[in-house]
Amino acid sequence: MIQMGSWLLTKEACATLASVVFAFPLTVPSPLISTAGSLLISTLTCIKHQGAAFAAHKALQQISECCNDSNRSFSDDGVVRALPSLWAERLLHEISSAEIVRDSTLRRSTGYSLGFLSIMRSEPPSGVVPRTICPHVFANIIRLSLPPTSLMKHRISRWESKLHKPTSGLFMYSSLIPSTIPIHVSSEDYQVRS
Repeated sequence: MIQMGSWLLTKEACATLASVVFAFPLTVPSPLISTAGSLLISTLTCIKHQGAAFAAHKALQQISECCNDSNRSFSDDGVVRALPSLWAERLLHEISSAEIVRDSTLRRSTGYSLGFLSIMRSEPPSGVVPRTICPHVFANIIRLSLPPTSLMKHRISRWESKLHKPTSGLFMYSSLIPSTIPIHVSSEDYQVRS
């Protein structure tokens, strides 16, 4: 009974938080919007209940949409418009940082996915302004999913020796990753979890 009440309370709190930001965009200061987004991300990455996670996801998406809405004007416009990117960076940091990643990350991976989804869905359509968050998030997730550089170099050299020709076009995704992001995780930073 207490658990059910807790997740229902979490669900209502998430909806209320989004409603405050959505209903009063001119009077909500940017630090409060930033804190609201951070609280929702913390909720997504810590909670195990699917219903509460989806409530936090919906609320984060609404707040992110408010931040990206060009028809709204905030007192601190530049700071507010940058918040979804900062939240995406926080999520990327949490799934890639050796200090933060734990064996329990997989148990709460739905929260990370919903967090990324909330932020990426809030971006304006690509015909309106160029999308920046989606390509950045996808490039980093692809990079994090690959083996370390040393292993990739070893595998490519083995493939080249078997094929007797260079494999420069082997990885088609590499053209989608901006040159500022390394294509592979460096061998020193790569961790294997058992």
